[in-house]
Amino acid sequence: MNDLDNRLLIMQNKERRLRREKDPDGSECIRRSRETDARLGERRPLDPDFLCPRLGIGSVPATYQIQIPEGEDRAEELENEYKLENGIFGKFAFIEEVPLCARLPVTGPIGLAGNRADTLEITRAF
Repeated sequence: MNDLDNRLLIMQNKERRLRREKDPDGSECIRRSRETDARLGERRPLDPDFLCPRLGIGSVPATYQIQIPEGEDRAEELENEYKLENGIFGKFAFIEEVPLCARLPVTGPIGLAGNRADTLEITRAF
């Protein structure tokens, strides 16, 4: 199982890196604006990530799927192996510490609530 763990860890880290590159944090956006980086205005209305602001950091389901046999497909004599599989599934089914984004073309408008000073600061960041 170590080989499988290693392969899944590589996939998980690659997905985390790609998600962070695609939806950078505020400081990276500021750096890009100061350097007139071409990626700053790369999202156009026809792009799937147009109007998808980054809201924070969290956990999301991985884009890859891990399938574990369930119910009648499970052989009773392999119960220990299934426990290992369940552990692997729990460890790699989600990608942690990645950008969470709103998909405004799908969800429609969003609202911000809370302390006025905090919400104004967040609104300015958008």
